[in-house]
Amino acid sequence: MVLNYQAPQEGHRGLIAEMQSYVELLTTEPARWLPEVAEWEQFDQEVVDHPHTVGACVFLSSVEACVVGFGSYDPRRAPEFGPRGHSCIIPEYHGRGLGKLQIREILRRLSARGSHTALCPRSAALGTSPRNGWTWRAGSVKQGRDPRREP
Repeated sequence: MVLNYQAPQEGHRGLIAEMQSYVELLTTEPARWLPEVAEWEQFDQEVVDHPHTVGACVFLSSVEACVVGFGSYDPRRAPEFGPRGHSCIIPEYHGRGLGKLQIREILRRLSARGSHTALCPRSAALGTSPRNGWTWRAGSVKQGRDPRREP
């Protein structure tokens, strides 16, 4: 399956906040996630209103013409490291490896900015990808070496 990436401004205002993965979180754990709704809506608005700053660090992911998710990252601490932001895939597309593709795209974009370490809190299941030179582990992702083997 091919995942295509596009600027969030190519979508409509509210698209990120409306992502079905967020809706699923609200129905499964409303007490935990309901307080986050205002932040999701604010993030969505900032992405659209500021395309050259925060909006430049967010991308929509699509399969054919259907937007299936989005990813984001924070390049402000490059080149030392870059935190991975959101990686959201709508439920109908779960289990197809698209989340991994989004994480790889985030890492590619951070690498292009000179970052060698990316904070990626849920990366433990992704393993090591020799093709792109990043070593992945929970808490951080490092390029070019395996941090588990360091003293």
